Amino acid sequence: MYNSRPDLQVAAMAFLFLHATASHAEAMAAKSRLQGQVLHALTGQVIAGAQVTVGQQSTTTDARGRFDLRVDAAAGQTVLAARPGYARGVSRVDALAGSTAQATLRLVPVSSVASWPNATAPVSVLVPGSSAQVALPASSLVDRSSGQLAPGAVMAQVTTLDPRTRPAAMPGSYLQSVGGSTQAIESFGVIHIEAKDRATGQPRELIPGAMAVVHIPAGQPGAALPTTVALSHLDESSGLWVQEGSATLRGHGASLHYEGTVSRLGYWSATRPVDTIQVHGSVCLPENTGAVTVRTDDVGHAMAAEAPALPNGGFHVALRAGGQATLQAQAPGQSSDPVTLGPSMVDIELTDCLPLH
Repeated sequence: MYNSRPDLQVAAMAFLFLHATASHAEAMAAKSRLQGQVLHALTGQVIAGAQVTVGQQSTTTDARGRFDLRVDAAAGQTVLAARPGYARGVSRVDALAGSTAQATLRLVPVSSVASWPNATAPVSVLVPGSSAQVALPASSLVDRSSGQLAPGAVMAQVTTLDPRTRPAAMPGSYLQSVGGSTQAIESFGVIHIEAKDRATGQPRELIPGAMAVVHIPAGQPGAALPTTVALSHLDESSGLWVQEGSATLRGHGASLHYEGTVSRLGYWSATRPVDTIQVHGSVCLPENTGAVTVRTDDVGHAMAAEAPALPNGGFHVALRAGGQATLQAQAPGQSSDPVTLGPSMVDIELTDCLPLH
């Protein structure tokens, strides 16, 4: 029977309206704003025209190298930045619902480019003035989309980075994925390998079962270096490193490098796990400060960590146990003075807030 009671009809309409409003509010709350900048890793100059991608969202940096995106709210998202002539930039950020996250990507220029007439011959790519090398076996590169061995000329790009001299340029993060959790790491060198069809620019990858040999420069001679380290690749979907084998220290003096075999192209790093402590503190937040990130950079080791400041200015950020590091808070157009911390084997409590200027 048709219900003619107006009070029930009004109540039902009100329920539907409130439900729709709440659903819309939840959808809006599940978004976050991501602002940032893309810089040249070696010079600090801004990079305009870089394509920045987060999930399905993409934009291009402006003349100041800046970008602004509205993204799905989630912790541990990856931000990708691409520009011809540079290795792809990867950063890991926590984009919390209803907040503004901040990311700075530092792109490293390609170190060496090599090409050869067909993909059936073995090839070695050398980096002039460096111990870096990549050796690809014969008939090991396939088209990424089809998985088939692709004929024709191939171009390979190799890029190297010493995170001990430029810790902020480390791609992804200083975290390694271990059994569903994360472990802090330090890096003794990074290499990026990319291969494309020379005519079309279509990406190539290693065929399953093929192994390439890599030489990762071990940094400055005279440094204390372990003879064996983990060989880890960067999972660009999570911004975390994943161990896959090991690398051994070879050579002498300026030719020191870590040698190992890899099963895929992309980023590889010679890494070692480290223990960390926590630094607890706060940032003095004036009105309209914007997103604030607090970062620690280890002195003498390639290890860094960063964390967003809470709405009340509080923060908790990691520091290598027993290490010494600089700590700095950064916001759009503002930063705090660097503070030197450590060495300490226990958590550090900062009593005064960090002023931005």
